[in-house]
Amino acid sequence: MKIDRSFKVVADYVNWVFKQYKELKKNIADTPPLKIIDFNYSDKENSFVFTVQIHEKNVFTKFKLDYLIEDKTIMEKFSLEDIQLIKAVAEKKIFHQNSNAKNIDIKETSKLKGKIFDRENKKNLFVVVNNENGVEFVKRMYAEEISQDKNKLHSFNKDDIYEISHAEGAESILLEKKELDKLRNELV
Repeated sequence: MKIDRSFKVVADYVNWVFKQYKELKKNIADTPPLKIIDFNYSDKENSFVFTVQIHEKNVFTKFKLDYLIEDKTIMEKFSLEDIQLIKAVAEKKIFHQNSNAKNIDIKETSKLKGKIFDRENKKNLFVVVNNENGVEFVKRMYAEEISQDKNKLHSFNKDDIYEISHAEGAESILLEKKELDKLRNELV
C-alpha cells in the first residue's frame, strides 16, 4: 500500500511537470522570434535602419525599413506592437531624433524598448521611446539618468520602473564593490 501511494505521488508530480513543460513550450511558440531593439535614421543608407534581436539570443542584426516593408515573411516574425512601429515609421508618424521628419500624431507615455549592456561604462543602456510635445523620440539613456528625473521615471509603467530600478541597483552594487576593492588595495 505504501508503494502504491508513493507511486501515485511520483506519477502526479511527473504529470504536473509535463503539464508545465507543455505550457512553457506553448508560450515560447507564441512569442515572436524577432524583436525591434532600436531604430535610427541613416544618412548613409538614406533610410531608417532597425536593430533587431533574435528572441532569447544575444544576436542582433540590422534591417533597412524598405526591406522590412517589402518582405512580408519577415514582418510576420515580429510582435503586433513592432509591426505597428514599423508601419508608423514608414508612414512618417514616428521619427528618430536624428531624422529630418516633422509632424507626428501619436500619444504614448515613455516606455522601454530594449536594453543593451555598455561594456565600456559597465552600465545598462536603455532604449527609451518617449512622447515629447506630440513628437515621439527614441533615446538611449542609462538607468541613473532616468531615475534622477522623477517626472521622467513616473512616465513609465510599473514593469519598466522595476527594470530601471533593478538595473540601477545592480550597477550601484558593482560600483560599491569596485570602490571597496580600491580601498582594500590602498590599505594593503
